[in-house]
Amino acid sequence: PGKILNAAGNFYTHTCEGCTPQQQAENDKKIRANRGIPYLFLKPGEGAVIGNDHEIVIPPGRDRIDWEVEFGTVIGRPARYVSAKEAQEYVFGYTVTIDISDRGGRPGTRSSDWFVGKGHETFAPMGPWIVPKEFYGDPMKRLHQQLTIDGVKVQEAKAGDMIHNIWELIEYGSSIITLFPGDVINSGTTGGT
Repeated sequence: PGKILNAAGNFYTHTCEGCTPQQQAENDKKIRANRGIPYLFLKPGEGAVIGNDHEIVIPPGRDRIDWEVEFGTVIGRPARYVSAKEAQEYVFGYTVTIDISDRGGRPGTRSSDWFVGKGHETFAPMGPWIVPKEFYGDPMKRLHQQLTIDGVKVQEAKAGDMIHNIWELIEYGSSIITLFPGDVINSGTTGGT
């Protein structure tokens, strides 16, 4: 992809990692009352994207790396100022993505740095396939993402856990920058990172 737009904090369970059920319910209610606009960030394509079964390279000295399973929407035609209602018309298909994250922050400081946290080489595994939209159906009805590591399910969510749906992400992203064929918009991740 020429560019990858990832949604940050876009699943209720991810915005309240480690919460009790009561805390999660309070968190969800607060967000539903004021969803605001999506938070999108750019992740590099070239260098960061790797295919199925390729190795993720952990940068030297970095020891707080984790995973985020995401639903990737692949753009099929140029999209600029697209409404959420029309967004499906601009989609080619869907793929599985993993947003690898370096939680260690910027070396030498205690602050967060999205470039350091998300931009390392090999930190955007995708695939192994793109399923054309005609063969998948409406992801806002079918979305079910999960990640299993060494036989242990660590993440699982459905579309109802999303704060902003895929169509709203396309609407917002296309209001900032033109989305071109092959560009990917990722859903964000669920709890369990």
